[in-house]
Amino acid sequence: MSNRTVLNRQDSINKEITLIKDEEITRSVISLFIENYWFAPQDCLLRSIETLIWAKRTFIKPILDIGTGDGKMSRFMLSMNQKVDVGIDIDSKAVSNAIKNKNFGIYDKIFVEDASKMSFPNSSFNTILSNSTFEHIQKDLEAIKEVSRVLKKDGYFYVTLPLPSHQKFLKRLGVGKEELHKYNERVVHYHYRSFNEWIDLLKKNNLKVIYSKSYIPLRVEKIWYIFHKIATFKPYRRELWSYLKDSPYGKLFPSFIVKPFLKKIILFSVKKAFNGDGAWLFLVARKV
Repeated sequence: MSNRTVLNRQDSINKEITLIKDEEITRSVISLFIENYWFAPQDCLLRSIETLIWAKRTFIKPILDIGTGDGKMSRFMLSMNQKVDVGIDIDSKAVSNAIKNKNFGIYDKIFVEDASKMSFPNSSFNTILSNSTFEHIQKDLEAIKEVSRVLKKDGYFYVTLPLPSHQKFLKRLGVGKEELHKYNERVVHYHYRSFNEWIDLLKKNNLKVIYSKSYIPLRVEKIWYIFHKIATFKPYRRELWSYLKDSPYGKLFPSFIVKPFLKKIILFSVKKAFNGDGAWLFLVARKV
């Protein structure tokens, strides 16, 4: 079998987002997030969608994940994938917490690394993943150069990130300039690059996009933003989600009433997540 045949087969495997059609898996993913993060429903919605993007994909080892955080989300999002060889994050406290929890069984190793100047040798990995991370990297252009450097020839780069549509949708939902600025400060989003920008940027770094799919259209973004506003509302000094998560008041809150409601709303949203132009983008690129 020729190398080109192998590559074409791998490209085919890595294109379609098929799990969205499996309602049983979709429901189980949503339930998993709600049971653990019901106090932050906006995260339950977004991460459920992204889990269905990542799950059961065939990644070629060795694998690098850029932006692991403390690993708590990864233990769910990558639970249906093979173990990841290396994870990195710039937040030393988050990495320390992940290591204390034995990397949640998802990663062989996790290191504190700046994605814009990684210490790995050239051509170290066959697969690089990054979920909703590049918008948080100030020097994202340098980080893409590094992705290309440490990725082997014919290796794959998988990435999810927000598009300028994310901002446009929020404006259409009535979010003003000042509120939008505060939102970006809170979530630490430095960039919103367009699809064409990403195509050009990746091409300049010898990365050819072989698949792309946007997700979270306006109607789903509206539900997501309502969840976000509720969870980040400050009844006193802290945001509501924080009180519900770990304060004595949270223990008094009837979460058993809220959870079934959230499951219905999020299931509806996830089913609509890939219909029409979306605010977020999933890309698969191959190094050429």
